[in-house]
Amino acid sequence: MNEPQPGTYIDQYTFSSNYLYPFYKRVIQAITGVRDNLPDCPKHAPTGTNCSYPNLGINDKRHLFFVEPTSVRNLLDFTPQHSIPFSSYTNIVYAPHVYTHVFTIDSILHLNQSLYPPSFDYAYETALNESVGLQSAVLVTEFGCGADADERLLVPTIDSQDKAMISATIWPWKNNCFQEGCETSWSLYDSGTLNSTVANQNGPERPNRVRILSRVYPRGVIGQLKQYFYNTTTSSFIMTVNFYIPRRLNNSVINVTGEATLKKIIKNPDQSRLIIINPTCNGQYHVFVANNTNAIDELYKKTVINNNSTNVKSNNRHKTIQSMKKVYELFQLLHAAAVKTGETFVATSSNFVNKFTALQNAVEINIKHIIPLLNEFHKTFDLFSMY
Repeated sequence: MNEPQPGTYIDQYTFSSNYLYPFYKRVIQAITGVRDNLPDCPKHAPTGTNCSYPNLGINDKRHLFFVEPTSVRNLLDFTPQHSIPFSSYTNIVYAPHVYTHVFTIDSILHLNQSLYPPSFDYAYETALNESVGLQSAVLVTEFGCGADADERLLVPTIDSQDKAMISATIWPWKNNCFQEGCETSWSLYDSGTLNSTVANQNGPERPNRVRILSRVYPRGVIGQLKQYFYNTTTSSFIMTVNFYIPRRLNNSVINVTGEATLKKIIKNPDQSRLIIINPTCNGQYHVFVANNTNAIDELYKKTVINNNSTNVKSNNRHKTIQSMKKVYELFQLLHAAAVKTGETFVATSSNFVNKFTALQNAVEINIKHIIPLLNEFHKTFDLFSMY
């Protein structure tokens, strides 16, 4: 279910616990036969109806369930929910969407980006924590932005995916556009050209997006993967093990150090390469991919220095929790105002011939109450400057 909406239900914690996850649980039961102490028939089902599903067994591996949290996560970069297992079925993938500084509350309210969310890493750290609580795998099933914001938004969010070691799928949205503003399109392709009155849909790839998204990544790893990172600017990769090198980088230099050896380089028909690393299992090893040996030397120096410190410094837990509470309060405030505006519109719209005028009137009535509260919130918003 894509970005489930809570509607007028304001307490997101109980909405997820009482409605959303029980719904997912029932769907899983219907498809797999996993019971989890639920009755064979829904409550209030007609008597005598056989609604028992065939029990495929809890270890059935033929199904993979992707479950999304509420769409509120797109605003907050965390999900207001009680992250506890809701099904004993094991093939569950937590599938949030991440749109930091695109659809988050700072963008909606035109606030300073440096205030909230505290970082691009934040959305992926919270997604990982939520999936751990749910005892599920995690895949971010949407992220992206307009092509005019690639360096400002797309690069840092992909870097954060590497840091958290979370995979994600971009929302590419191919479209044709023949007017001013096409540069903000989310597509991986330039808009087609206008041929008379017929649109040519076969526009070329956008080179900058290819550079950012065509990345070195680990395809398969034996043992526990500690960290990896791809530098978009230098097209270099560090990993501390099959991994894939796209054909765009088919002339890159490869070097393996530490407790591993380069076993084989397989050249694929499309000129990409599959690198097979054979660890000795005696300790740490590193794989470097760069344009030349000098670049590899620089990567090695940086890696040695970084090994003397922790890989990722976490934000102070107490401050993070406080910021989550504060921004959730703001969401509740705006949500309540939206509900109140809708109620006013329903109650007064019959007095107006033009329904848009009726809506404007409803907004004006309720904005009087919300503006002082928003101003008060702005005064206390420096809570987030601690990041």
